[in-house]
Amino acid sequence: MPVGSLPIGISPPELIDPTPGEDVAVPILLVWETTTNDSWPTVPIHFQVQIADDANFTTNLINVHSSQNPTNFEYESSPGVWTALPSNGLAQADLGKNVRYAPGISTVKAYFWRVSIVQFF
Repeated sequence: MPVGSLPIGISPPELIDPTPGEDVAVPILLVWETTTNDSWPTVPIHFQVQIADDANFTTNLINVHSSQNPTNFEYESSPGVWTALPSNGLAQADLGKNVRYAPGISTVKAYFWRVSIVQFF
């Protein structure tokens, strides 16, 4: 976890599994819904995404933080409209909206992924 951050919540590992019989790699796009919590401070929210070959996240781990590089992170600013995640994070007013991340890998094999919401002070 980055220095100066407070882990707010982390999702359980989810399996990304290619469709059996497909011989074409499909780019992965991870999408999740943020939740609202009135007790959270009004500072922007950032995300940590981890992708790995195993459920323990020990093999071929990809670990990205939107605070360090918001590239490929987007949020659904209005229905069907995806906007680049601001470099200072997702504003509290936008909590409850979908967020997505394109890691630049394809489903040629199974992956596990999880996301953590992180606030920076």
